[in-house]
This record gives sequence, C-alpha cells and structure tokens, in this order.
Amino acid sequence: MSILTTLGDNPHHRILVCTPSNIAADVIARRLMKHVSQKEIFRLCDPSRPVSTVPVDILPLMRQQQNSSGNFTLPATAEELVDFRVIVCTCSDAHILFLCGMTNASLRSRRQCLQSFISTALLKNSPGVSIKGHSDNNGGSSFLEGVNKPHFTHLFIDEACQATEPETLIPFSVVVDDEPHIPKVEIALIGDPRQLNPEVYSPWARSNLQVSLLERLLKQGDDKTNRGRREGETSSSSSHMLGPVTKDSWVTMDELLEYSLQTSDPQQEQNNLSVFLTLSYRGHPSFLLVP
Repeated sequence: MSILTTLGDNPHHRILVCTPSNIAADVIARRLMKHVSQKEIFRLCDPSRPVSTVPVDILPLMRQQQNSSGNFTLPATAEELVDFRVIVCTCSDAHILFLCGMTNASLRSRRQCLQSFISTALLKNSPGVSIKGHSDNNGGSSFLEGVNKPHFTHLFIDEACQATEPETLIPFSVVVDDEPHIPKVEIALIGDPRQLNPEVYSPWARSNLQVSLLERLLKQGDDKTNRGRREGETSSSSSHMLGPVTKDSWVTMDELLEYSLQTSDPQQEQNNLSVFLTLSYRGHPSFLLVP
C-alpha cells in the first residue's frame, strides 16, 4: 500500500524495492501487477537463478536472453531500463544496477557532464551567447531541468530484519548520493526485529552480522527526538526506538506502542523515525479462535 501511495503522489517518483529473498520479491512483484502497468515494473534477477524457480505469472516482468540458456538479463536498451517506475529485486541482486551504472550518483554525474558539454559547445560556437541557469532550490543551479534530481526517489526494503547489514547496504549504494546540496532519497526499512534474524552460519561472524541494520538503528536511538542514549547512561538505564532495553522493563505491546508513538511534545510526533503497527491481522480473534 505504501508503494502504491508513493507512486500515486507524483508521476515522477521511481522506486527501488528490495527484499532478502527471491520468494519475497516475487510476492511483491505479483501484488504490484494488480495495480500497476506491466510496462512500469521490472523484476530484476541474477542470471544464475534457474528459470524453473520463477512463477510463470511474473515472467512478463523480466527479461531473458534470446538464446538456448534463457538466462535473465537487463533490458536491451538503457532507455527501457530508466523508464521503469518500479524495480523489484533482492538486496544482493541490486549490485547489478550498481555495476551497470544505474545509480543516482552515476546518473547525476552523467547529466552534469552533458550539461557541461552543452555549455562548452554553445560558448565555443557562439562566444556572445550568455547561458543563464535556474536555481534548483537545493543550493545549486543548472540550465537543464532535473540535472540534480535523483532517478530513484524512494527505496523500500521489506523484511529488512532478515537481511545482514552488508546485504542491506547494497541497495543503499544504488540510491544514496553523498553529493551536497541535492535532493535526498526517502528510505523505508520494513520488518520486525522481534521475529527472524539474518541467517549467519559462521560462528566468528554471528555476533555482529546476526543483528540487522534496522535493529541496530532502532537500538541506537534517535537524537532528534531525544530517545538515544545520553552521555553517562548505560544500556540498562536508557531507552531507544525499539523500546526499553531490558525485557524486565517492557511487558505488553501496549506499553511499547505508547512509548514509541507518544511524545511529550505533539509537534515531535511527525519526526518519529520508527512506526509500529497498531493492528495485527495475524492476531485477529477469528484466527486465534480454537475450533
């Protein structure tokens, strides 16, 4: 629903949707097909994925090589790739976008090079011509519209708590552009840190990699809303966005929701970085009723 709302808010919005597994990505792609044109969705997949593991109904959203292998590949032209409004893939498969230069930083750099080339050519061929730029409301100026705007405006990572932190950073490398004075991308990490953690089999890496980026950020706290650890506080005496640190200080979900969604200043409610569900359909009384 959040993805559809984002698409409906602005026709120029482009979204990268990532999940830790192919199965979850297939489910999201299938659900989006019911509301978004197939021409606007691309299901990106690694060439090594067997075709037999892909549901038949989402194959139209993918591109395959026109040979006996039928391996999954990128669209034939760059124009077709950039025209998609939604690209769905796993976190690890997002590296394909990075390798082909389909990142916000790379696309912005190319647009700036084009603008510089046009400017130089105009001044060389017409010395008396004056080129006037327009402000982009972000501290920069350009005479070509949209030079500094990000291609991907939003990143959604579903089941983010099941992905390791390095795995989560792969799609980040696609959408995050650290160039100052340019519009930034909105990133949403969706998941439940109290359910499944990332699967880490190495005993040497388990202590660090078994904590997802979402869980680490929630436990770190938010200095903006004064929920992070203050200087001199220990983990047992401070709170964070995930809730009280110890299990002894938090008993019911109502207490967690009250802590997470209410602040002393009503104006700070809009600045909350963590949002908890207030209704669980999995816990509906009709589902829990014993036959």
